[in-house]
Amino acid sequence: DSNVQAVGAWEGSSATNTYSNVNTSAFFGSNYFRLAAGGVGDNYFRWKLDPVLKVDGKYKVYARWTKSETRSTNAEYTVTHDGGSSTFVVNQQENGGDWNFLGAFDFSAGADQAIQIADIGDDTYVIADSVRLVRDLDWQDGDEIIVDNDAATLTGSWLTGNSSLGQLSHGPDYLRKNTTDNTPKVSASWEPTFARSGRYQVYVKGPYNWRAVRNTYYTVHHADGVTKVLADQLKIAGGWLPLGSFNMDVGSNHRVVLTEKSEEHRHWYMQFAYADAVKFVRDGYIRPETEVPPIIVDNADTNTSSTGAWNSYSNSRVTYWGPTFHKHTSLSTPSTFT
Repeated sequence: DSNVQAVGAWEGSSATNTYSNVNTSAFFGSNYFRLAAGGVGDNYFRWKLDPVLKVDGKYKVYARWTKSETRSTNAEYTVTHDGGSSTFVVNQQENGGDWNFLGAFDFSAGADQAIQIADIGDDTYVIADSVRLVRDLDWQDGDEIIVDNDAATLTGSWLTGNSSLGQLSHGPDYLRKNTTDNTPKVSASWEPTFARSGRYQVYVKGPYNWRAVRNTYYTVHHADGVTKVLADQLKIAGGWLPLGSFNMDVGSNHRVVLTEKSEEHRHWYMQFAYADAVKFVRDGYIRPETEVPPIIVDNADTNTSSTGAWNSYSNSRVTYWGPTFHKHTSLSTPSTFT
């Protein structure tokens, strides 16, 4: 894009970046850039926010890269914002092809603010692909929570799989269970620690594999009860699959539980249920018992006033709010209704 700045010998690439057996490109847009790591920060790639950021406010910032064993394990992103600058160290050998959350910051339209990645880091390359800003009117720290499989509570016998280039799982590994064998069934439970109550979008992540089971139960325990969601893990394909939006309370043991479907269809080939990560993203709290009712002022209310020729009507053939509506009968006479 025209609002980026590259200092140093950044090399553009649109090579087939399919992560082995995943038939989809992991970079955003038509290409990405790479630069040899191991520098001191003199060379950098900068995404400038002026003039693309039009409205002052708080924004969630995400970065995207392509992963490989030749990527830096300690690449540095620096975000300049209203409060100064913040630096984040990321492992670009993991979580490629995904929007990785860096933080939420206040930005001002027209200010000299940006997101930048420098040549600091080890291994071979640092990757500059794209960044994403999402405006958030109600953001606090802890409003996006990811619980990985290493923090899940497990029952039964799970196998650990390494996150190879063809998997696109979250973090260094994931769990799997062969659903076509006769071993006892398993479960995995992800319980986040919420900083505040609210309504949260819930997503699940799993590695890409054509043998992923097509019907697995995710049970969401939330403030309004329990919701069981039947999910096709093949559709996750290394991304985040939404389960729905639920009210969650602090300290209430709210969680997501994965279980095998008891009537699982048996195939001639092995099928696997995967347990990887669950993400909770707050989007406001909606509780019927605490919801603030809307404010409606009817034409028949005492806190209205009018000037000019207005007449009150009621008519069963038209739709209106309350017992009556008012109609102005003389277009030649100036009038107002307040």
